[in-house]
Amino acid sequence: MSKKDLELELMKMNPDNIRNFAQHSIEAGQILFNSADDLININQIAEMNQNLPNILERVNSLLVRANQLIDGLDNFKEKNQLNFNRLQNKLNHRLKELAIVAARAINANCVRLTSPINWIRIDERPFPHYVPTLEDLNNLDPRFLIELLEFYNLPVQRNLVDNRRILGAYHGIPSFLQ
Repeated sequence: MSKKDLELELMKMNPDNIRNFAQHSIEAGQILFNSADDLININQIAEMNQNLPNILERVNSLLVRANQLIDGLDNFKEKNQLNFNRLQNKLNHRLKELAIVAARAINANCVRLTSPINWIRIDERPFPHYVPTLEDLNNLDPRFLIELLEFYNLPVQRNLVDNRRILGAYHGIPSFLQ
């Protein structure tokens, strides 16, 4: 409807129509007046929403930085885990060496036939044969002696005396040392 049509329409109005129009205008004004707080809130929300992309960008930037820090911590943890594993392996190796040296030191006192032999342990594997004393080692069946040499990955010779000497020397038993 054009402006001219609206003016013509207003001229045709009778007093009742004008009162109705005025009443509706008053009601619309009252609704607008009552909605002022809501409109202000909507305006404030709209202004805050304008900042939302900046806030989201900052949050994303912080998340990226946090992920970088987490990755750095993971790398630090992995490096430390590797260092710890290396140290643990070295310590385990040294403990095994120490156990061998200790067994040989104890076996240095193995001078009588009744002296007990302190057998060197290898990876918690069970010993193929129970040989508690020097006398038992001297009387050990040649096949069992070869199995013990193989257990310790020691060279096997063709004669019994050399095989006993190799096994006894490995364990630090004085009567087998040359």
